[in-house]
Amino acid sequence: MRSRTPLLVFGLLAVGLTGLVGVTRHMIQKDRDELFARFSADRLEEVEQSAAAIEEDFADVADDLRFAGRMVADATNTAERRRDLAALLGTVRAYRAVGIYDDQGAAQLMVTEPRQRTNKLPNGYRQRMDEAAVHLLAQDQSTRIEISEPLDGDVEGWFRVFTALIPAAERPGAGRVIALLVDTRPLLERLRLVVAEPGEEFLVLGPFGNPVPQSSERLTQAIEALPQQLPTSPLGRLVHSMQNGEQGTIRIDEAEAEELGLGAGEVVAAFAPIRLEGGPYWSVATLSSMSILRTHEDAIMRRFGLVAAAFALTLVGFGLFVVVSSLKASALRERLEHAAELARLREKAEKILEHIPSGVMVLSDEQRLSGVNRALEDRAPGTLLGEPLDKALPAASAEAIAKLSALVAEARLTRQPTTLLGERLQLFGPEGYYSVHAVPLQPHSADAHTLLVLDDLSEVRALEGQLLKAEKLATVGVLAAGIAHEVGTPLGVIRGRAEQTLARLGEDHPQAPACRIIIEQIDRIARTIRALLDFSRVQPINLSAVSVDGMVKKIGELLRYELERRRLSLEAEIPEGLPSISANTDQLQQVLLNLVLNALDASTPGEPIRIVAHANTESREGAECVRLEVIDHGIGIPEENLHQVFDPFFTTKKRGQGTGLGLTIVGQIVRSHGAHIELSSDKKRGTRVALWWPVARTPELRHAG
Repeated sequence: MRSRTPLLVFGLLAVGLTGLVGVTRHMIQKDRDELFARFSADRLEEVEQSAAAIEEDFADVADDLRFAGRMVADATNTAERRRDLAALLGTVRAYRAVGIYDDQGAAQLMVTEPRQRTNKLPNGYRQRMDEAAVHLLAQDQSTRIEISEPLDGDVEGWFRVFTALIPAAERPGAGRVIALLVDTRPLLERLRLVVAEPGEEFLVLGPFGNPVPQSSERLTQAIEALPQQLPTSPLGRLVHSMQNGEQGTIRIDEAEAEELGLGAGEVVAAFAPIRLEGGPYWSVATLSSMSILRTHEDAIMRRFGLVAAAFALTLVGFGLFVVVSSLKASALRERLEHAAELARLREKAEKILEHIPSGVMVLSDEQRLSGVNRALEDRAPGTLLGEPLDKALPAASAEAIAKLSALVAEARLTRQPTTLLGERLQLFGPEGYYSVHAVPLQPHSADAHTLLVLDDLSEVRALEGQLLKAEKLATVGVLAAGIAHEVGTPLGVIRGRAEQTLARLGEDHPQAPACRIIIEQIDRIARTIRALLDFSRVQPINLSAVSVDGMVKKIGELLRYELERRRLSLEAEIPEGLPSISANTDQLQQVLLNLVLNALDASTPGEPIRIVAHANTESREGAECVRLEVIDHGIGIPEENLHQVFDPFFTTKKRGQGTGLGLTIVGQIVRSHGAHIELSSDKKRGTRVALWWPVARTPELRHAG
């Protein structure tokens, strides 16, 4: 009977372990199905939102086309029509050419984008515009907007022709059809925002059911390889559903996903149509790998394996205990083995404690340092054993020692581990972020009463700050794209109307200067919008040799009325013979204006703001630079805020007085020019901003990426 006892115990525990495995597998499958459903719903919602945004962009193109038709119908002569159409092309960068056709489809007027060096279009583009006009006339008084297939001469397939009928007009030469050549790249580029994670692919079908250039190359090749009669495979069903204007999700199994080059694991395809007013629709889809599920399952199985291993060890230990208990003759031998095991475990624990990366201090009953591990000894080689905390850590501040002493006292009183999480402490010289744990030992000896464990979190905090800054910049990119869409199109229409009004009034009319001011200010707003867009994409910068003295004088002229209104003065100290610097004129002006305006906001009436340039150039990161400084004697910036002033949306001004983007834009412009900026501030002496700007090598214009 006694010999069967271990076998009975092992059998019961094995049955329990088998039941645990079954329950765990069931929970994994249930959790996997729920995660798949949530993931599919989230991806579908993102795709639907992006499709809705693109629908609005195409609706704007249709509105512009109808507006151009009305302008052509209202114009009195060909010259006026040409000016109106040129204003439309100059307003929207995506519009490249516009043509007017009569009732027979013959071209009456062709206007190309004003920014082009030549007014001629490639033969293939002009021919497709003519064909699109004839096709619309054949639709028997069609009232909708027609969109052509990609043009033959366009290798990348971005250009398409939008056509519409012109309202009937009594004036001769108004035409019957207007055709607009549109570069769809800026309209469809925002769709890239929905593909932000590794392992995701992107597919867009045009109005004729073919993939457009934004689509994943591997998906485009796979679709081209499909037979005309679409198969019942998941990819074939996806293409068929997209061509029919449907929306939803399709699950692609691991085998086909791997065959398509989408990696291991199942794939979720979420798709939605982009519907156009009275015309064919586009369709967009994202294919997202579900490999995260496999990672999730692997993590659960690893945890389960650890539990099973611990359970198995317990099973073996219990069996050994039963066997040893039944064999009294081996009791002494087992005790000796147990003692040896304890000695080995103690030696192992000491080695672990010696080599862990966290710093460990051992405190005696009298709170004197009785031992340290290697990590702490390497960090503070001057640590003195046998001394109290304040003398054992000579580089620590009094405030840090007080916090450590209070933590140890609380742990001794409660007999429970106590913790300081992420505290800013000065322990080994410069301040850093540390988590400190005070662990009372039970039982304890006179020379080992409490452990003090120090975890250095400084690098983790720095990485968290970088991640937060990256998230803010991503938010700025999305905000900039929205502003460019919502503000840019109305401003373009206003500018077109202003140019039309100026053309009708003539240069000698008393209101002509007012019209020119409107156009100039709209161009200034457009430049500001482009500056915001720099947050979301890197754009080339046109550099030239800029005179520092001339730029500072221009800043003074621009701010003259503002300085008089605030009763402040701007003093410039620019030495003679100072070399020109390499910069984009508008962006350098934006940097200096922003810094001087910040100085104005911080100053009180009667105080001077100074712009100082140093005569001798300085070498900075291998480049010869001119040092410029903007100095004020205002209220200064609190020390705790100095490391945040260049973060997006951070501002110390009152609500409504600042957006928090000014210094962020300044920092981005400075970095894009290869320059360097430093800021120092004191509540008593004000703020000083120093710029190290590269010297221009040649006076000619240059181009930088």
